[in-house]
Amino acid sequence: MKVVLSDLAQADFNSILEYTLSRWGERQVIKYNQLIQEGLNTIAENPKAAFCKKIIRRGKTLRYLRVEKHHIYYSIEKDFIFVNRILHAQMNPDLHL
Repeated sequence: MKVVLSDLAQADFNSILEYTLSRWGERQVIKYNQLIQEGLNTIAENPKAAFCKKIIRRGKTLRYLRVEKHHIYYSIEKDFIFVNRILHAQMNPDLHL
């Protein structure tokens, strides 16, 4: 199934990579980019994977997949997966979703 990132999710992804690059360097940013891409591929291949947890938000069921220290929050739409945000695990989703 196709995965579509919201503008906020794309901005989150870019910020994560920029921070990782500035803090830990090019080698780590390549690795982390690959891990997040693998997480997005996992969601695309099996959006209802057992290790995803449901969050009810604004009348919609959101799921999240943990990738290292980040959570990819998404919803399953009719023809695609919509990624709402990619947040650090310590961030409160109620404030950012």
